[in-house]
Amino acid sequence: MRPNSSVCALVAAILVAGAATTSRAAALAEPTLTLAESSVVAGDDIVVSGAGWPFPEDVRLQLEESQSATPHGGPVASAVLADGTFSDATVPVPPDTPPGPYRLVACQACDDVDPGAPFAERELTVRALTPTLRLDPTSAAAGEQIAASGDAWDPDGGPVFLFAAESAECTTASALASGQPSAFAITATVPADDPGEYRFMAAQCIGSKVVSRAFASFTITPIEPTTTSSSPSSTSSDPVSPASNGESTGAQPPQALSGERREWLGWLVLAVIVAAVLGALAFRLATRRPAHGRQPPQVSARVAYRPTLPPTVRETTPADRHDVRLLTDEQSGPAISTEERR
Repeated sequence: MRPNSSVCALVAAILVAGAATTSRAAALAEPTLTLAESSVVAGDDIVVSGAGWPFPEDVRLQLEESQSATPHGGPVASAVLADGTFSDATVPVPPDTPPGPYRLVACQACDDVDPGAPFAERELTVRALTPTLRLDPTSAAAGEQIAASGDAWDPDGGPVFLFAAESAECTTASALASGQPSAFAITATVPADDPGEYRFMAAQCIGSKVVSRAFASFTITPIEPTTTSSSPSSTSSDPVSPASNGESTGAQPPQALSGERREWLGWLVLAVIVAAVLGALAFRLATRRPAHGRQPPQVSARVAYRPTLPPTVRETTPADRHDVRLLTDEQSGPAISTEERR
């Protein structure tokens, strides 16, 4: 008696279904997930690997909150190799993800209502985004250049602005400089503020609101006076130590004066010499004495002098003038009467 063919087919179907059910039940316990780090910063990526995945189809990865199962970010698919493994899959953590406990869920045939679908999960912690700010150098005078850089800035948060003081509001017009967050490295000029200690701030802003920020201490030093000088001579008599890479260990030679200063110094020396000569001449004239043996003439305010008449005097008395004095021939020549003069 031969068995009915329909009965054989039914038995075969039951055996195949039982084998499939057994494989799905085994798959539920076998798949595993491995995280590169159990704690990540918001804005970073989760690097994950897996093994024991039974089906030749993608594994779907999803980040969600541990308590409420609220998803953050979109699902990520990773291809499974023939040996049931996948590696170096990256799941982005959104920058606005609140810090706290989370879990990464992985599954195959995720829409299948069969409870035996491959499934795995791992717990992790999301930390708050903590950007950093570095200044080089940490002290400089007003007008000098400094370098500012930092890490962990939100790549989707817009430019990073550098300010010379801490502020709760973002006024981009007062920023010293700005740069892209993905590779934040900028050059800024030290503001012309009073010398002292300052707290520089780097910030990402939405409008006038500061979203994230970082701080670094900075010292503004006094401006040193500068002098104009020509290049010093290439030769120097100062001793040089060979161990100091050519740096002089003795006293530095004085710097040469510029042409303008040399000219000004020459005129100053000439003025001093002229003033000394004039002073010496004035002193000589003021203290000069008469020659030896000679007395200076004595001058009297009143002179009473009447000369003695010479021995020969020709006396002439004009007819109309009786007050005419007598004159000698030597002084006036021959006497002439008044009538003769007329």
